[in-house]
Amino acid sequence: MRTLPSSTITRIIIEQIPLLRFFWKRPIASLADNGTQGLFKKMAEKIEEKKAETFPEMKAILLGEKVESIWKKNPDQDSSPLCVKSNKETHEFDKVICAVPPNIVKSLVTFLPLELKELMDKFKYNPYYVACIDPDYNLETAYYQNQELKPGDPVQFSKRWPSSPITAYGYNWVEESDFQPGNEVGAQILEEKLKVYLEANMRINSHTNLPGAVAWNDYHPHVPIEHFQAGIFDKLETYQGIDGIYLAGDGMSMESMEYSCQYSKQLVDQYF
Repeated sequence: MRTLPSSTITRIIIEQIPLLRFFWKRPIASLADNGTQGLFKKMAEKIEEKKAETFPEMKAILLGEKVESIWKKNPDQDSSPLCVKSNKETHEFDKVICAVPPNIVKSLVTFLPLELKELMDKFKYNPYYVACIDPDYNLETAYYQNQELKPGDPVQFSKRWPSSPITAYGYNWVEESDFQPGNEVGAQILEEKLKVYLEANMRINSHTNLPGAVAWNDYHPHVPIEHFQAGIFDKLETYQGIDGIYLAGDGMSMESMEYSCQYSKQLVDQYF
């Protein structure tokens, strides 16, 4: 089953009418003129403007910095400042919110309690794969969500810009071993499943697979039902703020993106 949101239908209709199209603005797309990074840049600029009056000497957002490790500046002190090393420089903070999957937190923070590490090890992950194709005809701007997802089916497909012939797909796999970056057998499986799906569901009989399929192996952190029933999230809550480390993101609120945002706001309101 494929659904086309009413907002998408409205947008498509309006974009076909020259006069209306001239005045039509898509709130998010109009900001993301250079893709996702363009959106992040615009958001950072807005946050910097709001922060400038209070902390003019500090930057609120550091774009393009990948965190490599986090450690205590003074290991023997309970309230030691935290050093965060990125690919550009080392920063110092009193508190750090880790809004990344638990296994990433475990790999970055050098001083986590053993009990917390053991709780993090109970999380499982569903890998998520992204690839691009060039179909045999130029589809209209659209977004489709696959509501009856089966292993190997695209999660969604979208074509963001009218002038672009590229259609992006997301893939859901049950076993992480089915596909890994650089795994030629896995790549062939992905391409074959995509070919079958496109012909059966999208009426696309010819397309070119573009190189560079990406695997996100940390997608959708979740815990088996037995650990959920045993209160794993209540246990994780007891570690919030210990040694200045706080946990957020979908690892702490796996139900939905909306709940993840709500949890993060509650965390900030409570501890900051």
